[in-house]
Amino acid sequence: MTGAESSTVFRDAYLNAVYETGFDNPIDESIRAHGDVDVSACQKLDEVPYDFVRKRLSVLVADGDDARIVTKGALANVLDVCTIAATTDGRVPIEAVRDGIDRRFAAYSDEGYRVLGVASRTVDSPRITKDDEESMTFDGFLVLEDPPKADVDRTIGELAGLGVSTQVITDDNWVVAAHVADRVGLGHATALTGGGIATMSDEALVVTVTDVDVFVEIEPNQKERVIRASQKSNTVVGYMGDGINDALALHTADVGLSVEGAVDVATEAADVVLLENDLGVLERGVRLGRQTSANTLKYVFMATSLLCRIARRESNQPKTAEECSRVRPIS
Repeated sequence: MTGAESSTVFRDAYLNAVYETGFDNPIDESIRAHGDVDVSACQKLDEVPYDFVRKRLSVLVADGDDARIVTKGALANVLDVCTIAATTDGRVPIEAVRDGIDRRFAAYSDEGYRVLGVASRTVDSPRITKDDEESMTFDGFLVLEDPPKADVDRTIGELAGLGVSTQVITDDNWVVAAHVADRVGLGHATALTGGGIATMSDEALVVTVTDVDVFVEIEPNQKERVIRASQKSNTVVGYMGDGINDALALHTADVGLSVEGAVDVATEAADVVLLENDLGVLERGVRLGRQTSANTLKYVFMATSLLCRIARRESNQPKTAEECSRVRPIS
C-alpha cells in the first residue's frame, strides 16, 4: 500500500495474464510484454473467465507446493472479495488499510492511470468457481498508463469545426475520464455515469444525451442505449471501439469504426477498420466524404436536368399516325 514497485504483485498479474484463455485484450498483452517471468514451475489448473458483472478474472495455478487462485480486475470488484491485505508489516484485515487503498487509488486516477486490483489465496481443490472468489488477500495495485496521442486534441478541434462533436464512452471512473478528457481538449466536460443511466427512462436519455461529453462507468449494454438515444435525437452516430464490449455498440451505430489489431469480434462488427493509428484519418475521411457527396449530387442534378430536357422535347413530338395527321406546319 506504499506505492512502491512490487515484483510479487507483478508476478501474480503475469500469471493471470499468461494463463487466461479468453479474448485477447490490450491489458494482458501489455502485462505479458512488460516483463518475462519464469513460470516453468507453475501449472494452470482451472479458470473463471472475466465477465462484465464480476469485472474479475481468476486462474487457479499450481505454484510450487500450493494451488493458488490469482485474481485481477476492477479495483472495487477485487476488494469486494478480499478480507486480508498484504502490507510491508504483514497481513492485516482489509478494513485497517481500506482508507489508504482508496486514497492511493484516487491519486493514481487523478493522474490519469488505469488501476486494477490483484488478489490471491490458497485453496485445496483442483477446480474453482465464482463462489471461490472470497476471503482473498489483496496483494496490491496494477497501474497502467495509456496516454492519448499528442495531436488528438487538434483532430478533435478540426472535427468540431466540421460539425462533428466528440463524446467519450468508457468503463473507467470519472476521475480518470476527466483527466483524459482535459488532455484531449474536452475540458470542463459534462459527465453521466452508468448508474445515472440505469435510473433514466429511454425518453429522458434522449433529452439528455446530446448535452453529455463523457459517459463513465458504462456497461456494454448501456453503450447501445446511449447510441440509440443519440439516433432518436436526430444525430448520425459513428462509434469507435476495439474491445469485446464494443461489439454491440459497433453494430448499433450508423457507422462502426475499429482499428487494425483490435479483437476479432470488434473488427468483424465494424463497418470501417482504420489501418493507421491516427484519428486524423477520420477528419480527412469526413472532408473527402463530403467532397464525394457534393460531386455525386452535381452529377445527379446534371443528369436529371438533361433527362428533363429530353422528356420535354419528346413530349412535343407526335407519337402516333393519328397525332401526325393533326400536326399543321406553321410558317
